Amino acid sequence: MNHLQLLPRAELHPYICSFINIRSRDHSDHPQSFRIVADGNPGLVFQENENSFLGNTEEILPKLFLHGLATQYADKTAISCYNNLIVCFQPYGLKGIFGLDASEFTNTYTDLNVILKTDLQESLSETHSFYDKVKILSEFFLSRIAENKQNQAKIQFIAKTLKTDHTVTCLKNLCLELKISERSLERIMQSYIGVSPKQFSRISRFQSALNFLYHQPICRLSDVAYTFNYSDQSHYIREFREFSGLTPKQFVKQASPIQNLIA
Repeated sequence: MNHLQLLPRAELHPYICSFINIRSRDHSDHPQSFRIVADGNPGLVFQENENSFLGNTEEILPKLFLHGLATQYADKTAISCYNNLIVCFQPYGLKGIFGLDASEFTNTYTDLNVILKTDLQESLSETHSFYDKVKILSEFFLSRIAENKQNQAKIQFIAKTLKTDHTVTCLKNLCLELKISERSLERIMQSYIGVSPKQFSRISRFQSALNFLYHQPICRLSDVAYTFNYSDQSHYIREFREFSGLTPKQFVKQASPIQNLIA
């Protein structure tokens, strides 16, 4: 697989993590599986080659679709040559860009043309350049953000805090800082991100531990558990398996990293 990644322009960074292009290396039609793990980020996918990917139940994935935050692992299968452009949103991207209730998209995907009347798919299909596609998407997102810009500072602060603070007192401290109740925090998270604060915090901690383990595969699991505030090594292993379908040892043994490349 060929892989290319671009960071968004400055004004899009609060809403978008990166633009990614993945392409098959050859013209082989042998099926190729991708393990999708819980990563805390929704996104948008444009498939230049139609009918190239199958979803969880072997359904053909749409040419242009939005996907919500994933709280569980899944597998997608490429059944032919593929050339996909993936937009990795910030956790609150569906609400911030499209004004959508993120909870309706958790662990699922939807054809963008069903949600919104736009010529975006046609415009993306008219060019084969990854950079030109990124430019088209950037202008599209900027126009959408202008229509849906509200309460962004608060949700950005909440997401950043939950992604970096893995202590047991994090949620309580967050409510005190924002002067809101736990119930209000729950409503904000469900609307903007699609899951509860506790669930998002768990996924974020798993991702931090996964990245740490990927770069330091010989590190003792007990040290990883301690570093990321798991109660013990067994707790860490259980949570790792829940979100990836693998144990940490199985992950380290794999030749290539696993990540959300399509949904």
